[in-house]
Amino acid sequence: MAQNLKKLIAGIALALCLSLVVYGLKQWHMNPGGDCQKVTSTLDNSASITRDSAEILDFAGFVVLLAENEDQAYLSLSISVKLSNSNVYREIEKKKTFIRGVIYGVLDKAAKTGSAQIMSKEQLKQDILDAVNRLLVTGIVDDVYFTKFLAV
Repeated sequence: MAQNLKKLIAGIALALCLSLVVYGLKQWHMNPGGDCQKVTSTLDNSASITRDSAEILDFAGFVVLLAENEDQAYLSLSISVKLSNSNVYREIEKKKTFIRGVIYGVLDKAAKTGSAQIMSKEQLKQDILDAVNRLLVTGIVDDVYFTKFLAV
């Protein structure tokens, strides 16, 4: 009897896990651009530009562990990018996951070289800009903005 109860509980747990996976895939398929938002020239105070019809793409937050010998434990930041044209927006939407991976690569490399490199925000912005632009075909990212930058 205890064996049957264990099988029943395992079956229910498996069914619950499978239903959550199916639900997640359904939501992802219906909203593939979930962590990017298109904003056109109406920016709140957290962004640092105001251009007539510039297209800005906000990426969800990034969290990177810093080197172990530093005083800070991790870096948390949010990035917005200024796009050269609307075609770049569509291209980034298609390559969003890959671009996030490239940005994480830049951040991870900077974190491993030490916190002095991380605090050079201008160099970090340039490294992100260069890395993302190497992936784009339909245009370029004109600028990178940190809307949140926190080393904890």
